Amino acid sequence: MLPSQIDDIPARDFDLLQLYWAHEPWGPWRDNMHAAIISLNTLRPHLRPGKRVSVEDFMLKHPEVAAEELAQRRLQATRNLAQLFRSIAVKKAN
Repeated sequence: MLPSQIDDIPARDFDLLQLYWAHEPWGPWRDNMHAAIISLNTLRPHLRPGKRVSVEDFMLKHPEVAAEELAQRRLQATRNLAQLFRSIAVKKAN
């Protein structure tokens, strides 16, 4: 089925395709997931005890999505650092 043919299928069939994909995904996403699982299990014996790594860490992402996620992580790290400084700062008496 071509993307241009999506408009031609009934809504019920489209819903059934979504249910089927949720149960048994296909295409590039599935390939990406399999590669991520293999990568994770290859790395697992070399991790420090207690180190947490997830399959999501190995999933290929669109560059724009990856850049947005990195920006969010950096922003959260900056907030955490500021909170740490606030928690150890000593208030001066006036």
